[in-house]
Amino acid sequence: MQKVIKQAIKKYRGLILIVVIFICINMYIITLPAKIIGNIVDLMMNMEQNQQEIIRNICYLVVVAISYLITRLPWRAIATYTSRSFEREIKNKIFYQFIRLEMKDLQNIKNGEFMAYFTKNISEIRNFFFCMMSYAIRIIILSMIAISTMITNVNLKLTLITICPIIITTFIVIQIKKQVEKSFKKSQQYFTELSEYVQESTDSVRTIKAYAGEYHQLKEFMNKNSLLKRSNNIVDIHSTLLSTTINLGFGICYALALLFGSKLVVNGEITIGDFTAFNGYIGLFYGPVSWLPGLISKYKRS
Repeated sequence: MQKVIKQAIKKYRGLILIVVIFICINMYIITLPAKIIGNIVDLMMNMEQNQQEIIRNICYLVVVAISYLITRLPWRAIATYTSRSFEREIKNKIFYQFIRLEMKDLQNIKNGEFMAYFTKNISEIRNFFFCMMSYAIRIIILSMIAISTMITNVNLKLTLITICPIIITTFIVIQIKKQVEKSFKKSQQYFTELSEYVQESTDSVRTIKAYAGEYHQLKEFMNKNSLLKRSNNIVDIHSTLLSTTINLGFGICYALALLFGSKLVVNGEITIGDFTAFNGYIGLFYGPVSWLPGLISKYKRS
């Protein structure tokens, strides 16, 4: 399987490179609005004198929005086309290997395993491949551009202070995600057991009535249903904790940025526009932090 995947990646490396280039351009464009808005804020300190410059910056903002749309659509279309072609290539290769197997090898493989290969397994690999092209590359590029822009255009000390909570939040989110997966698997197990029990009960309902086993069946059903309810509640708690942790982490980031950033503004080390732009840069990290658990989950599945 690994050999087949490597061959498919090698075949579509040209399209993958085009996607990476478009993503790099797109991620650079997405960091521009924060800086432009910061410039507008500084210019508004003297609106009468800087009226033309403010209008020019607003026009820049419109151009950036259009450019973002123009560069986003091609890479999304190419990435989708590449991932589907990647899936088709793997299926063709595996089916070719399948029909070349000898009878003695086929006897040891169940039909369900073959079906899993051609449906769910390859689909999981394609999903991870698509996520690697879109989310993983975006996380890396956006983080690099945003951090370098925050350091060069605003302030190094302020950047380091606000980045630390984001790093800690990312680590905590990954740990909570593991608990979400464990609790979800347990919930799925209890749901399967309950479904099997209901099916068995309905199939043998006449026998149950003949031996007056209704009370025992009802009691067993209530126990299994309670286990499912409890496990679903745990899943909901972990999922809520995940989103709350992300919001709390970024709340701390904004609080630190407000506390230390306002002090830098008062001391004249940065302008109000720089401070506004800096808060815009912090918001860019929200997406990558929230994408990371899903990316790790898809990696494990693939």
